[in-house]
This record gives sequence, structure tokens and C-alpha cells, in this order.
Amino acid sequence: MRSLSALLGAAGLTCTLFLTAPSASADVTFNLSGVALYTGTTPSGTLTGDFVTNDAFTSLVSADIIASDSGTYLGETYTLSDSTDNSVLPTFIQLNLNPVNDTSPELRLIFSSALTATGATLDDASFEFEITGGERFVESGSVTPAGNPTAPEPSSAALTITTLLGFFLVGLGLKRRRHRATA
Repeated sequence: MRSLSALLGAAGLTCTLFLTAPSASADVTFNLSGVALYTGTTPSGTLTGDFVTNDAFTSLVSADIIASDSGTYLGETYTLSDSTDNSVLPTFIQLNLNPVNDTSPELRLIFSSALTATGATLDDASFEFEITGGERFVESGSVTPAGNPTAPEPSSAALTITTLLGFFLVGLGLKRRRHRATA
């Protein structure tokens, strides 16, 4: 009877841990990849860096994007702390640097289709505006997830460990039960 009690206790513990395991949610980092800027048909720089969204892809958490200098373009660094965030995710990201008037530097990255965990291609209507050079448009480029997208979520790992512990306890209870039956 005691082994049955231990078995039920282990099963109850496993179920409790399974049901109370927090759902994983993590911010997602995206890297800019191959983003070329053009003024008309003339190459006029690149965009490099990354940005972070929440796991639902509805809110910008941070950004560190650098527009290179080229010709009359001085180059700008767009960070969330130095900009006004006018993004409408998952459709586009828009950062206005130190907005004082309508001529503040602006970066708008428009996604060809909604941003997802696999990234997105940048639409050619995406642009960077600088006071000294005007607008320069994205000719090509995409955003890709950073890191290892195949790593298990923390809650999945916890569930696996809990399940294995439950099987171990059940096996231990059955072993004790068999041992008592032969004694």
C-alpha cells in the first residue's frame, strides 16, 4: 500500500509541476542582413545592426542600427533610447532621432510581409532620411533572427526534466513493490 501511495504522490507531483510550469516568453533579436541604401540608382551606403522585439512581434524593445556615411550623408546611429519609436509592428519599424521638427533624421524599415520568428524581407519603400542628404531608399536586404532558433524554450526543458523525474519515481516505486513481493 505504501508503494501505491508513493506512486500516486509522484504522479501528482509530476502533474502539478506540468500544470504550473510558466509559459516561456522571450524577446527576439533580429540582425539586418545585406541592407543596401540607394539614392536613385546610385549606391549611397548600408544599414547594419540589430533590433529586439517582444515575442509577439508587436513591440520594439531595443534597437542599435547604423546608417553608414556616404557622400553628403553623414551617417546616423538609431537607438531606442535616442529616438522616438513610431513603429507599427509587425509591419514596420520607424525611429525618429531627437525629434525637434519635421527635419529630424528618420529610419523606416518596412517589411514586405509581417515580421515573424523567421525574419522578413525589407520592402523597397524602406528609407533613411538625413538632413544633409535627404532620403535614401533600401535597395535590398532582410532581417534574420539572431542566435540559435532551435534551442529549446526554458519551459520545455523544465517539462522534460519533470517528466523524467516522474518516470524515475514511478520506476522506483515499482521496483520496491516487486522487491517486497519476493521477500
